[in-house]
Amino acid sequence: MLSKKWEVIKTLINNQEIYNKSYMIIRRLRNDDIITTTLFARQLGVGYDKAEEILHILVQNHILDYFIMVECVNPEIKNDVNEIQHYKYFNSLREFNEFTLASECPLCGCGNKYDIKNAKIGFKKVTNDND
Repeated sequence: MLSKKWEVIKTLINNQEIYNKSYMIIRRLRNDDIITTTLFARQLGVGYDKAEEILHILVQNHILDYFIMVECVNPEIKNDVNEIQHYKYFNSLREFNEFTLASECPLCGCGNKYDIKNAKIGFKKVTNDND
């Protein structure tokens, strides 16, 4: 029997085939797996906009959490193979918006900014999801 959350999602998606595929994709994710909108769209066999809509429903219903990631744009790091690129992660839009006001990289002390324009959004299963 499906949980109440998934029953709600089933009615919101309103397409049995897409719902079934979505359910299977999300259920197969391990807690540490990350899925992007593009990957989800490809696995689901739908367009980017439809995948984005379904992911939004899954976040609203606490099946998935989202996070935002931006990369440091230090040109020395990108050219040196021995240097590890570093990223900043955000778990909320509020946190991300506050960071964009003073976005110099505190990790490498390079004085460069993070690549805010190319922020990536990823999705992970909610860790306390028992469904």
